[in-house]
Amino acid sequence: MGIIVGQGGDRLSSITVMKFLDQFAQYAYDHNFVLPQPPKPPAVAVHDDEGVVELYWNDTSEVDHGDYPFEGYTVYQGESRTGPWTSVVNYDLINGVGTIFDDVLNLETGQIEHVATKYGLDLGLQRFIELTQNTLTGNKLYNGQDYYYRVEAYSYTPDPAPGLPNTLTSATVVTVRPHKPAAGYEISQPLDDILPVTHTAGVSGGLVAPKVLDPFALTGDTYMVTFSALVDTTVVDTVAPPETTFTDYIAWNLFDNTLGTQLIADQRYEPTGSERFPTIDGMQMKVTDPPPGFTSFEVVADSCGPIDPPTPGAFAFQGFPTPGGEDIDVTVEQCTPLDGLGWAIHTADDGTRGSYDAFVTRTLRIAEDGGARAARVGINDFEIRFTGSHDNPGVGGSWAWNPFFDPDIPPYAEWV
Repeated sequence: MGIIVGQGGDRLSSITVMKFLDQFAQYAYDHNFVLPQPPKPPAVAVHDDEGVVELYWNDTSEVDHGDYPFEGYTVYQGESRTGPWTSVVNYDLINGVGTIFDDVLNLETGQIEHVATKYGLDLGLQRFIELTQNTLTGNKLYNGQDYYYRVEAYSYTPDPAPGLPNTLTSATVVTVRPHKPAAGYEISQPLDDILPVTHTAGVSGGLVAPKVLDPFALTGDTYMVTFSALVDTTVVDTVAPPETTFTDYIAWNLFDNTLGTQLIADQRYEPTGSERFPTIDGMQMKVTDPPPGFTSFEVVADSCGPIDPPTPGAFAFQGFPTPGGEDIDVTVEQCTPLDGLGWAIHTADDGTRGSYDAFVTRTLRIAEDGGARAARVGINDFEIRFTGSHDNPGVGGSWAWNPFFDPDIPPYAEWV
């Protein structure tokens, strides 16, 4: 047996409230009181400095997102630890879900209102925020004064069961007090400083920029970031037999060399411009994929073997990136005299399209796919091999097109 009580502004609105609450009660009964779970509350850390507050958290809520798909975070400032709360900023996934509406009970009128509860802008997730202004008053943050912040994680479904909301939330509340550093205390790495890194091995173009979020949490240890290619396996069980898909992606790992421990494993690359990075030991580990597009055109081997260091494989004078920015010198070749002939990666020039910019436009088609091809080029190496015979070019292999000489000669280079 269940008794539902509704209190509205009058007897009719009280019935509306009662029916609204009854939907939830019925759902709970039908599901043996096993209710949808919200995301796990974010683990929020705080750094406060002179007139500055920084909040940062990890991906706990994203990994353990409960029964709805994870959608985003909202940061609030409150008048006390219990509110009322004023929204500061909203960070949400870039997935086409923006403002979210829900049925909400207005306690003053007793009416059920369909109102916006989350104001997503599809700008992407971020797990830290630096504050220098009091959102409630518009003034700066004053040293020695307590401020109250709430970091709320929320999940979302567009089709909830009757009586259930579209969003489920969980939150962590923190109290912070900006202050001057203790007398005589010197910070070796200032707030927001980018720690120096050294590329010690490998050819990865991934970018590593550890940002200081909490100078007092830095350990002084030496860290190492490694990169690897992984395969993400997804089993689709909606078909018979089950179908398995595989997606290659680049991942990175973080080690504390001083302690000999691994701190982060198989973390996906973040695209350039993202702020969705993990924080550890007072650092925001900003590890991004290589810049989109071509990095360098290089000749790494010929019929005599590997070429070390590589020589240019395109025309630097037309803007193509080459080793050291050097141009092709056809008078200095590796092992076979070319009599002044050579080859290069290029596109045919019709009088307006001979530059590197034109090459990128014609090959990557950025306007068509929004840069997807450029991103793939940025994280992969591509190798072109000419395998045709010198005496019988183009037979049993490939050849290089030759637009630079007499058009009457065969459409391949004199030497391949």
